[in-house]
Amino acid sequence: MMVGRALLIAVLLLLPASFAPAAETASHCTPAPLLQPGKTQLLERVLVRPGATLSPKPDGTGGKAVPAFTALFVYARSPDGHATQVGASSACKPEGWIASDHLALWRHTMVAAFTPRAGRSAVPGARGPCATSAGRTGPR
Repeated sequence: MMVGRALLIAVLLLLPASFAPAAETASHCTPAPLLQPGKTQLLERVLVRPGATLSPKPDGTGGKAVPAFTALFVYARSPDGHATQVGASSACKPEGWIASDHLALWRHTMVAAFTPRAGRSAVPGARGPCATSAGRTGPR
């Protein structure tokens, strides 16, 4: 009985040391996405404005176009604040730099993606344009 209590006490004393705070898990890789100011777990995200280009360097040369309203994670900011290093994933893989004036802060945890309706029915499960009223037998 005494050995069991001693073992339990030893486990309880060592348990807090074995857990790292959630805020540190974002910084275990390099470079890590930035945390939102004043938060310990929420990563900073931005939405891309129309006309933005993703460049390999902060100076903005040699970039490729980025679709508007794309949600990206923030990895770093240039010292002058004119460019922001971003990536589509939070897995420590920044993809390039975008001019800061082409980004909008996104401090929300939910993100929705718009999908074109082309080739899809307006009603889930419907098979054709008149499928919503085709099977009715009673009055409207």
